[in-house]
Order: sequence, then C-alpha cells, then structure tokens
Amino acid sequence: MGYTVESNKRETRFIDGYIEAIYFTETGDMHQPDSDADLDSEFLGECISDCLAFCNQNLCYLSDDQLEQAGQDFWLTRNGHGTGFWDSDSYGESYSRLFTRASENFGEAYAIFDE
Repeated sequence: MGYTVESNKRETRFIDGYIEAIYFTETGDMHQPDSDADLDSEFLGECISDCLAFCNQNLCYLSDDQLEQAGQDFWLTRNGHGTGFWDSDSYGESYSRLFTRASENFGEAYAIFDE
C-alpha cells in the first residue's frame, strides 16, 4: 500500500530552500555532478521526509519570510558546512540554538544524484 503526502505552502518553501542548498553545496565543482543533475528519487523522498519532520517540530517558530533560508540552514547545519542556524542573526539566539540541535539530531545526509 502506497501513500502520498502533500506538503502545505509553508512546508514547500522550506523544502525548496533545502533542495537549493543541496545543489549549492553538492554540484558544479570538480568531482561533483553538474548543477542540472537530477536528485535520485529515493534520496529526494528522504529529503522531503526529513524536511517535513523538521517542520513538524519547528515550523511554528518560523515566520513566512524565514522559510527558504531555514530550509537552507537545515541542510548546511546538519552537514557541518561551517554555516547554518547557529551562524545567523535571523532567528534570535534561543531559536538558533533550538534549530541547530534539531538539525544535528537528524545526522548528516549525503546527496545522491541520478547517474
């Protein structure tokens, strides 16, 4: 039995930011896929699932104008890219710490692209 989960507009904006960050950090450089490469469908499903789980816990703390950046910061923080929630003045100190801990609890993710 299969299920389809639809995200709402706010969640979709968060997911879009997350995917944008993946392409920013994982494509276009030497030994990386081209910037127009497609994400593996299973990996994309995992991305959406992780984003929705993060949103379930934290979306109520984010304003509409923070959603895309928060999606980017989720990817950057969980993967230790040297910037992310902890490095932003956008959320306030207590929320930056909350979002950083939540991101780190997800562990690292490794982008997979179609070959």
